[in-house]
Amino acid sequence: MALIKSEAEKNINGRAAALKIAAAFLSALIFAAVCWLYINSGVLFKAEDRIIYDVNANARVEADDSGAVHIAFDGDEGVYINKLLFGVENRTEAPLSLKVTVKYGDKTHVYEDLNPIYVATEVVNLNLSGISDIYIEGSDEENADVRGGFSVGSIMVDNTLNKNPAAVIFAALFGFALAMVVLFRETFIRKPELLFLLVCGTMGISMIAALPRTKVGYDEETHLQSVVAMANFPESGLSMSREALYQMIITEYNNPEAMPETAEETAELDDMLSEKCDYQEGESTPDFKVMANRAPAYFFMAMGAKLAAVLGLSWTGLMVMIRLFNLIMYTALMYAAIKILPFGKPLMTLTGLFPQMVFMA
Repeated sequence: MALIKSEAEKNINGRAAALKIAAAFLSALIFAAVCWLYINSGVLFKAEDRIIYDVNANARVEADDSGAVHIAFDGDEGVYINKLLFGVENRTEAPLSLKVTVKYGDKTHVYEDLNPIYVATEVVNLNLSGISDIYIEGSDEENADVRGGFSVGSIMVDNTLNKNPAAVIFAALFGFALAMVVLFRETFIRKPELLFLLVCGTMGISMIAALPRTKVGYDEETHLQSVVAMANFPESGLSMSREALYQMIITEYNNPEAMPETAEETAELDDMLSEKCDYQEGESTPDFKVMANRAPAYFFMAMGAKLAAVLGLSWTGLMVMIRLFNLIMYTALMYAAIKILPFGKPLMTLTGLFPQMVFMA
């Protein structure tokens, strides 16, 4: 009788858990939808037409010899702009420091931007109404000069709906994790390792989706060379183009301020790197030997790189796969450590979930 009751309880508990997980998935969809509506509220309620148009259609554009541009919009009430797009030709091989000054109503907002060297179209998220004037000029900050000048090409306004997949992924994962924590709070209190598994996984995947596919971590270029070298074993050469190496190694190129700041800039840089960097049969850089004592730490990432090569993924796919496999390794090891720890499980869980720890993973 007790056995029958035990099996019945297990079935009931299993159905209850399944319903809670389904509710968490539903919460994720609802939260993602709400966030999508929020980030598009400006376009939905302020844009007269949700289109992309040339600013010359309703503005006066004046440029001087230095490359600086003044855009004056017609009308007394100004215009709403979600995103400002303009082509940039940098006349040097260094990132271009720009200052975009926007006047709307009686307010002024200044955007400082260090243009990524391999991004030809600058995209500035404004989401402002009542804009009367926009000034594009070289930054006059100390040590951030124009470095040889620039010229601005076609200037466009993008008032279409925002389509950043990383934002939707983050919102969905956040909503799912939050709902799971609330619905299974008693289980997570008893088993902190499960809480770590949930939060670390959702946080890490959000970071992978949002971060540029260039150098963002400490010494990431050195680790990447080791990983690709292991994945290419028994070959000795690395196949990485000059452009890809520059993005990973040269400080001016991978300076945090020179990273893409919008989804459009990230996509353009991804396309360029995927076109220029054939990591399987492209240009071969000098041999790179992996230190034996570090090889175990690179094993999972090398598996990800090998899988990317087998699947024929682009540079973007390679970077995502390597970071995903490194996240899996970190999550699995920390989960096991928390599970077998005789005491201090909550402290270990908290330490392992520090954003810097997950970012490094």
